[in-house]
Amino acid sequence: MEIKKAIVALILLIIVAASATVLIQASPNSPAAQRTTGTVWYTETRVSLDGAMGVIRVPQGWNGSLVVLCRDYVAHSDFDPSAVPLDIESEMWLNRGVATAASNYGEGGMCIQRAMAATYQLTRYVAENYNVTGKVYLAGISMGGSVALLLGERYPDVYDGVLDVCGPKDYAEQYMTKILWASMSSTDIEEAFAVMDLTAPSDINAFRVALLQSANDIAAECGGSPDESPAAYQRISPRYNLDFQIPVIYIVTTHDSEVLVAQNYEFYIAVRDAGKGDLVHVSPTPLGHLDGNIIANLPSAFGALVHRVETGRWLPTVVCFLSC
Repeated sequence: MEIKKAIVALILLIIVAASATVLIQASPNSPAAQRTTGTVWYTETRVSLDGAMGVIRVPQGWNGSLVVLCRDYVAHSDFDPSAVPLDIESEMWLNRGVATAASNYGEGGMCIQRAMAATYQLTRYVAENYNVTGKVYLAGISMGGSVALLLGERYPDVYDGVLDVCGPKDYAEQYMTKILWASMSSTDIEEAFAVMDLTAPSDINAFRVALLQSANDIAAECGGSPDESPAAYQRISPRYNLDFQIPVIYIVTTHDSEVLVAQNYEFYIAVRDAGKGDLVHVSPTPLGHLDGNIIANLPSAFGALVHRVETGRWLPTVVCFLSC
């Protein structure tokens, strides 16, 4: 009898310990902190989800809406697991009463599939633990723009709209363009930039190193070159994932040497041919890739997206490459 009691007690102890472990994994890494953007106060909470850090910010006077942010590419050697992703960019939404959530993905590199999984998991966590009563938007920068587009296309039941800033649309083209740039002489690079009305990099050797690093990271994500793994490249390229059910607006920087305008043009052609032209619109601006001034374009672009989500109509100022 005593042995049976001991076994039952041991089983109960294991169950309690397992439950406690789950609770610890689902709880914040640190207590919620009160911070300010200089305009509004907000509560910041950090959570760990499967090795990725998520940062959730809820402003005072929260209107119930949520913007899930997707960070840009960071080389493996530069990845800082404690760095807060898109710290400055989140202030725009907080100042407008919108909560934000962003994952650091838990790793560096061109980790698009990992980024999608981590961002979706964080979205579900916020939805289940916070009183999200409004719309849920995705906003991504550079590689994060690709992540936002792919998630919006895959989960239209979770997200209501997507804002993409400078996101690559075709990673096979990204890979080949980077390899081509890196193989060119300094003179050829300068002449090519001049022809495209772009500003040539001040340190061309560093430019080449960065190109090769990101090209290698793309190949690592896809398991080889575009010729070796074409399906893997298509899987992470918005150009080949076009079944959009929710509105998308993407900012195209026309002086962008990282994601050439032609790539965005080809993306829109594909979108139109897929019958999604009215859902996907573009906001062009004469800036370079991730130019610091691009933040000034976010409020109007996001406002246009919100208007489309809430009314079913684009504002007259929103344009597309072709007549829609």
